Amino acid sequence: MGDDHVFPNIGHSTVISWPIRAASDTKSARAALALVAWLYLYTSVSRTVLFWAAFILTRPLGATMGDLLDKPVNHGGFALGRFQGSAVVAAGIVVL
Repeated sequence: MGDDHVFPNIGHSTVISWPIRAASDTKSARAALALVAWLYLYTSVSRTVLFWAAFILTRPLGATMGDLLDKPVNHGGFALGRFQGSAVVAAGIVVL
């Protein structure tokens, strides 16, 4: 089964260009998180606002990590399943 089932309403050329868009989205997310960090360090912007900004910006990272750990190996994942994937994430949190 091809990638078309993932994006049923988008043309094939868009699906093929997805990794390029993902790379530019990653740069945008990094820049936004860097801005939040800069605002935290050098301004008096509300810490609550900065927390929620960082929380919203990092949500996709957690979802992507979960998908990567749960996805079958033949689709580029690690096929760990939810419980094993959760254990890996928990271990990473403890280590960091």
